Amino acid sequence: MYRIFSRVLVAALLLAAAVPASARNTVNKLLKELRAAKGDEQIRVIRALGRTGQGRAADELLPLLDIRKDSPRRSTALVEALGVLRAKKALEPIIASWDYLDSVRLQMDLTAQLQVLRSAVVEALGQIGGEGASNILMEGLDDPDQGVVEKAVKGLGRLRERKAVEAIIALSARGGNMAQTCYEALGAIGNDRCLAPLEKGMRSENPMDQVAPAYGLALMGKIPFACSFSQFVTGKT
Repeated sequence: MYRIFSRVLVAALLLAAAVPASARNTVNKLLKELRAAKGDEQIRVIRALGRTGQGRAADELLPLLDIRKDSPRRSTALVEALGVLRAKKALEPIIASWDYLDSVRLQMDLTAQLQVLRSAVVEALGQIGGEGASNILMEGLDDPDQGVVEKAVKGLGRLRERKAVEAIIALSARGGNMAQTCYEALGAIGNDRCLAPLEKGMRSENPMDQVAPAYGLALMGKIPFACSFSQFVTGKT
């Protein structure tokens, strides 16, 4: 029995050591490709580095972020990758990117690519977190761009930001995709104030509109409501 246990333990340790080594090799390969790549291929590599989950990838990508000089497409890819990596070091540069884009927006209409970049910045802030990120996400709830508002709601839900609850409840009254996004965020935040609007959402006459509030209630551990939706979908009583 002891020998079996020892072999299992050794195998587990070897496997644990192999995974980081494999991840490092992937990052090294992608960084080599990044230096040689251009255009769309470079954007593909940047996004692939974001998916590695490795801190070294963030360290290499962060110095490349300069939205004032770079193309919006590459800036968007960099912001998205740093967000997926949850790179804390990127928080201040991404906040500075938001401030810059906001100043440009006040002077002129943003191009479609800059609007996409702005949404990516909000999404990344919701993934990275921190007080500065939360403050901008709260500002995003009043943004004229609905895409930015939805990303802000998702981010505040992910960060379980309780000060956003009342504003998210108010936004849920818009219905449609916005309401569904709000219900999921309320479920993620999960304080007592979130319960009533989720229960109200479950009373919708449209079964598809019940999906997000049911998911929110499930996140809160309110199993009877989630179960009732499951029974409705399956036809079981």
